[in-house]
Amino acid sequence: MNTTELARRLEAEGANAANYDIGRRGYNGFCLLHEGGQWQVLFSERGQDQPPVFTSTDEAAACEYYLDLILTQPQYHPVGFFRSEKAAQELQAYLEQQGLAVRTGSLLYTATEYRYQVWVMGKDVFAARRLLGHKLPLRDDEAQPGLLTQLRQWLS
Repeated sequence: MNTTELARRLEAEGANAANYDIGRRGYNGFCLLHEGGQWQVLFSERGQDQPPVFTSTDEAAACEYYLDLILTQPQYHPVGFFRSEKAAQELQAYLEQQGLAVRTGSLLYTATEYRYQVWVMGKDVFAARRLLGHKLPLRDDEAQPGLLTQLRQWLS
């Protein structure tokens, strides 16, 4: 396997590309780099590289290691980011009715405001894209007024 095939396989398995980088340093996630004749797998956090967890001169070996490493990590995909807790709950219920694995959470967005998040796991992102027919994540901010109405229409 080479890096092109690796990227295709990660996409096909539902890996979240926001969590990994191939051929470049990422801001937060695992990176597969080729430098000085060596393939390296390392974690970069806020642009600061951690020591490599794997090195090899063999691209195929590095790609296999990287594939296994990324696929052992939970692959959450954001499908909703809402001001309204009710909108998040309705989206969660809809996706669960469709048989998707869903995770939700809240985020203190400002000193007095929360945002409510909805994620799906791994390959369920493909079904979520088919079901929602929108660029994800869905939002209920000023750019998308009437989202609760849209969600209710999908549920009916």
